Amino acid sequence: MLIEIYGLKDESRSEVPYTEITILQDELKSSASKERRVEFDEGVLAAQFMSYGIGCLMGRYSVEKDGLILADAGSTKAEYDAKALSALFFSDADGILPLTDEDEFANDPPTAFRSWLRFISGAHYDDNLHWIEERLGKDIRSFFDRDFYKDHIKRYKSRPIYWMVSSPSGAFRALIYLHRYTKDTVGKILNDYVRPYRTKIDQKIRGLESITDSSGSSAGDKTKAKKRLAQLEKYRIEIEAWEKESLYPLALKRVELDLDDGVKVNYRKLEGILEPVKQLEGKEEE
Repeated sequence: MLIEIYGLKDESRSEVPYTEITILQDELKSSASKERRVEFDEGVLAAQFMSYGIGCLMGRYSVEKDGLILADAGSTKAEYDAKALSALFFSDADGILPLTDEDEFANDPPTAFRSWLRFISGAHYDDNLHWIEERLGKDIRSFFDRDFYKDHIKRYKSRPIYWMVSSPSGAFRALIYLHRYTKDTVGKILNDYVRPYRTKIDQKIRGLESITDSSGSSAGDKTKAKKRLAQLEKYRIEIEAWEKESLYPLALKRVELDLDDGVKVNYRKLEGILEPVKQLEGKEEE
């Protein structure tokens, strides 16, 4: 071993206490650490893999090129294409991944993640998806809906690089990548996602109303339709008010961020359209 080759027996030792291991601590099972053995928590590993997948979708990483790809302020898809030449899988066009309770958009996180997973998995896609969902203890959409952002906040020590745009109760949400944010990002969210989503809601409401009004609909179908109808009507009211009071005024301001100011300062610049994060509240500096 190297210690013997370089004659360092009196200065170094090959055994390293677990308390001195500074990487992969979160991934180790607590019971394994106590017993001085390496055994990883596969649920944590699955969540990490989900985070890496979002990074690839946002253009931060690429499975076809080592290292960081897009990590500068205002990074663009064109820069990704230039840095990841000949890449077969392309990052999201605008670094905005809308998240709703159904797959309303082709680039919503669950749908886009599955496309990315299919690309890297080939014939093993079904097995890999099953492994991930089994370790997470839920399906991909449920994880993104309930857990992804909380996990991301924890993973990045309350200084997230992916931010969750959200109406008050989450009727509409969208993940954005801090390093791809520009002063036009909020306007794109409004015009390319929120307003089209409102149109989709209106269409669904009309369809559900036809079911509840139809004499040919079964009692079970009517009950189900009424429940969903009430939910969508709440969504519509919430999103319309949020757009008018917060999203539209902020889009007009075309707010610019300065990454040198740190996450906490910049997060507050978009207050009112971002999911509240307790650790980012308050006025103290980074």
